[in-house]
Amino acid sequence: MGAQLSKNLERSTTLLRDATTVAYVGRLAHTVAQNSDARFPITIRIIDSEEVYAFTLPAGYQYITRGLLLRIANEGELASVLAQGIAHTALRSFMNAPMRVRSDSARGTRVLEVEGGKKFDKFGREEELNADYFGIQYLYKSGYDPGCFLTLVQAVWTDNPAKEFRAFPPIPERLEALRNGISDILPKRDGTVTNTPEFADFRGHLLKLNPPKSETKSESKPVPTPPQP
Repeated sequence: MGAQLSKNLERSTTLLRDATTVAYVGRLAHTVAQNSDARFPITIRIIDSEEVYAFTLPAGYQYITRGLLLRIANEGELASVLAQGIAHTALRSFMNAPMRVRSDSARGTRVLEVEGGKKFDKFGREEELNADYFGIQYLYKSGYDPGCFLTLVQAVWTDNPAKEFRAFPPIPERLEALRNGISDILPKRDGTVTNTPEFADFRGHLLKLNPPKSETKSESKPVPTPPQP
């Protein structure tokens, strides 16, 4: 299911084929996945778009836009994006939610849609909170500061759901749940990682590839997550 959806999506989606970028994000995803409950291999795809979003398809296919990579401030925040997506893979989120890929003539692309309207909204919000809960644990086990997850939500994700996916709970609700999770289940410790020199090199490389038109004005979208198998 994941492979077929990925194939359908990529027929009309421009991917960033830069080996250095894909390798760096892939290595980081592998590190987080090793500290998770996921039983599928994680496959990273970089969408060559200035829009700011990410999503996870069934069976570990993770898509992240170039715009999101440029908006992220440090390696811990990037690991947080990956950890949340890996949590969806581990939880097999939305396995009962119908999904389809349809053509969007206005944009000339294909888009992912989850059917179910308001019923899905409530269900999806619960799944996103569950993925946050396990994602911060995977982040912590991978050696990163779980506070990076909070700064990611505050700086990148807005309370303005994308049209195709309206699953995210309000930002205050997400932040409260994340803070409670960090306080209740993660022991305080020294030496957690927020950033690395490798991230600075990665970001510099990405900027040289194709500088964004306006990095500060990029449209921010939540991270929509289609159903898992």
